Amino acid sequence: MTRPKPSSSVFAVAILIGSVFVAAVPALGRRSGATSAAAAGKCGEPPIKVMAEAGIDVQGGFPALAQPEVPSGARAAAAAENKTCQLGHPIQIIPCDDHSTIAGAVACAQQAAADHVVGVVGGSGPWASKMLPTLNAAGIPLVGCACVGPGAYPIASSYPGHVTLAASLGAKKLGVSIVAVVTVPFSATDLGPYVARALAAGADSLLPAMIQRTQRVAAIESLHEQGVHIGDGFTVVNGPIIVTPTQVKQLGPAADGAVFLGDTWSTSDRSNPGIKEYFKELRDAREPTDTVSEAGVLAWSMTHATVAFLQKASTKDADGLRERLDAHGVINRPELIHQDFTRVANGDPSRPPYRDPGSTQFATQVRGGKIVMLVKHPVAMLDPYRIPPQPQRGSATG
Repeated sequence: MTRPKPSSSVFAVAILIGSVFVAAVPALGRRSGATSAAAAGKCGEPPIKVMAEAGIDVQGGFPALAQPEVPSGARAAAAAENKTCQLGHPIQIIPCDDHSTIAGAVACAQQAAADHVVGVVGGSGPWASKMLPTLNAAGIPLVGCACVGPGAYPIASSYPGHVTLAASLGAKKLGVSIVAVVTVPFSATDLGPYVARALAAGADSLLPAMIQRTQRVAAIESLHEQGVHIGDGFTVVNGPIIVTPTQVKQLGPAADGAVFLGDTWSTSDRSNPGIKEYFKELRDAREPTDTVSEAGVLAWSMTHATVAFLQKASTKDADGLRERLDAHGVINRPELIHQDFTRVANGDPSRPPYRDPGSTQFATQVRGGKIVMLVKHPVAMLDPYRIPPQPQRGSATG
């Protein structure tokens, strides 16, 4: 397929966004079991409850959005914390399956209120914001979510950051032209027509933005089928949820050169002490390690962070957790971007006090079928990236 070549000063970008599609499902928000791993003789009842919310079984919803790694990560962190029982009570993880639907997310929020959990972790699915009204009424914080609104403590994500990274990997001179915004139905499985529209508009970069995980994979597949080789004058920057290593393996050569922005260090690179500890705690808790992803790391990290917040809280409940979230300052964990949930007065009564969601993300790239760190430190999202020279396609990388 012939595409017009961009000028040296303009980087032609096409953005794929998703439209909302909701499926009704039975037994929404049904508890799939509660897990407690108290250290014998060290922890006293009652337990401190934390909900891990995600699409898990996705019965009747969108199976491609299933994230069983979210409760797995939270359970592994809780098991590790319960060995020392620093709070004097065991951490009990209550998983809730939202079935990747709005109704399911609301049902999970209602369950969280009924179970008097101190906080909810997970919330990386597309419906997380729909939980907030119910959680706010119950005073329960949503910690480390991919959402915004009162009561949300969001992890940073930046679509403008995707554009600046794409520019750094392609056109080196500043100047970005968004040539097409292509709306993709949430239920679409064939991304070929949407990718073709982007290419016809003259795009030399594709940003699969607000579309579901398998649609991101399908978009990369469609590029390959239409004769586009990522890295040969064409850039794909994916995010905010990283395509999993399993999916990269399934894509094969089609994914080579694709870049991802995310909130955590890549699970494919265990040189990071946080990622190394994540895998260790999964194994210790006998949780699966073949479904790891950014979402699982976030749930694991936020469960540990929740315990750390509660250690310094005046009360070991939701009120105490919110108190520490609002005043804690920067969270420094090696597997996470620097994050600050502290409340900031903005003087606008129509908006909630906002928190600084951070200004950096981790950048990774697929090379030779493996996801590797593009730069082994967080990169600024809105400034031109300082990306080192990249190896030629097909060259060996570590």
